[in-house]
Amino acid sequence: MAVLREWGGWRVRAHGCVWAPVAVGLGLGAVLTGSGVADDRWHWCLTQDHEPVPGRFLPLLASLGLAVVVQVLLGRLLARLPGSAWWLWPALALVAFGLTELYVFGMGAPRALLPGEPEEAPCWEMPNYPFG
Repeated sequence: MAVLREWGGWRVRAHGCVWAPVAVGLGLGAVLTGSGVADDRWHWCLTQDHEPVPGRFLPLLASLGLAVVVQVLLGRLLARLPGSAWWLWPALALVAFGLTELYVFGMGAPRALLPGEPEEAPCWEMPNYPFG
């Protein structure tokens, strides 16, 4: 027992920058996964014209940049805390999951058709970016 108390490994900080590529990868993965889920929800609207919806690339790029910045800043702050070598990567993974869910929630889904509406009416409200 005394050996474990003297070891001190549980208080080791996450030294170096190994966490940075992990944070970038998780940030990119979060937005791309969220975009894929949102595209699945809006699939019917996205495939009707057989053309890409204009104005969706730049908001996706901005969301990617924002997610990467959030992950890197959070990783930078958390890496300085004691014990971060053990819990930093799981914490970044949880934040990435939260960013994914936030993106999907912000993009929403097509609403139900009202009586007498044309089939494409819910598509008119499709946002180009989350919470847009």
